Amino acid sequence: MTNDRHLEVSIQNIGLGVVLIGEEPVAPAGGATLDIPGATLDFDPALPSRLPSCLIADAGAATPVIEQIYGPAVRDGVLEALVRPEQGTGSAPRDTLRRRVHRQPSLESLSQLAAVRFCQVVSALPLDPGLLQLEELALLGELEGIVEADPEWAEALHQLLGAVMARPNLVTEAYRRPAVRRLLIGALDVLAGTLPLPDERRMIALEWLESLDRRHGSEHRYQAPEWTSYLGPEFALAAGGGIFSGQSTADWADVPLGILSRREGNVSWRVEVGESEAVVYVTAKPADATYRLLGEPSWPRVGLAFDLVSPGWIAPLASGSLENRIAGDDWMGDARLGANATRLLRRLVDEGGDLGVRVRTPVPQPRLDPVVAEARRWTSRAVFALRLGHIVADERLLPTVSQSLERACGLWELVGHEPELAATRNLQRRAAESSEQWGETLTVAESILVTG
Repeated sequence: MTNDRHLEVSIQNIGLGVVLIGEEPVAPAGGATLDIPGATLDFDPALPSRLPSCLIADAGAATPVIEQIYGPAVRDGVLEALVRPEQGTGSAPRDTLRRRVHRQPSLESLSQLAAVRFCQVVSALPLDPGLLQLEELALLGELEGIVEADPEWAEALHQLLGAVMARPNLVTEAYRRPAVRRLLIGALDVLAGTLPLPDERRMIALEWLESLDRRHGSEHRYQAPEWTSYLGPEFALAAGGGIFSGQSTADWADVPLGILSRREGNVSWRVEVGESEAVVYVTAKPADATYRLLGEPSWPRVGLAFDLVSPGWIAPLASGSLENRIAGDDWMGDARLGANATRLLRRLVDEGGDLGVRVRTPVPQPRLDPVVAEARRWTSRAVFALRLGHIVADERLLPTVSQSLERACGLWELVGHEPELAATRNLQRRAAESSEQWGETLTVAESILVTG
């Protein structure tokens, strides 16, 4: 995960008893944070060789765990930094401590957990949420006492494994895939040794392990991937491409992984305007077929909603719900605009305004600037092409990385986000050097996508 130039970290007292290890990253593809006792770790999955930074609010609680992550030298550096003067923005470089990192085994598991959580939110690929959830829970078990987690994690792991083991045909299919086989065995090992669970639950886990030991799997071989088409900019379609019809993209922050397709332009819409009212019709493409651990979505069924929006107006012009009655069908819905809303729509269009559609879960969250959201998606698409490109030799991936990062740079420049623009350009340089070991943090869900 790291190399010689990353074996030291800076340590600063930034005031009020707060200590910073390393530098907080600018992560244009999205980052991942993990809470540990008294502190927060900050990972940039776009730079897998970079050590995580750590913001320490309670050194007394954090230092034992810091030692388990960075080693004793960094732990001692944190304690030393606390008695030094605070480091403001004008501090001289000589005032910053530097300490050698002695990488501990937990650091590898923490980086893997960060990669899993990154994939759960910003994956450009049709990954299985069930596999990601299983890997997350198994890693939380390995990192118990280091990462702060919901105290019910062991019960959630037991329920998920129970849902798998109760379906022998699914277990047989899963066991044929080496990465899933290892994950199942590892998760059951964690479950069997988890103290919060009652003894009878641990015995059930041991029985499940025995049943897996009697199975024999066959190796899958890599086949030419269809997933490369998710990563290239040929699918980029601007939101609101037409005045009364167009295509938009459901942003990943608005819709959980596994419900809708991860391609650009996955939402199409049209607005039919009459004399005194209008109707907007929306269609969203469902999640593409992929291997699923449970053979079906592993989350409770949720509805989707949509808003007809315009950059020239702060509130949605209309809102409605989307439904798909059969798994795999398009999500579809419509909404009617009354006389006042129709007059407003006409005025906005006459003034040169664009229309677009935002697809989201029923309870709306604050919306990211659509251009910023698109920039993050293109940066993420490049990162995923790099992650899998170090495992799979596919001639389509390197041009995809270059084109996606170029598109992302143009968007970051358009919105004036200089730190993200600089970080994306740095990613371009590092990608050209091929110095990162991207495959080291490949999740099981990604591995299955690669092997078919």
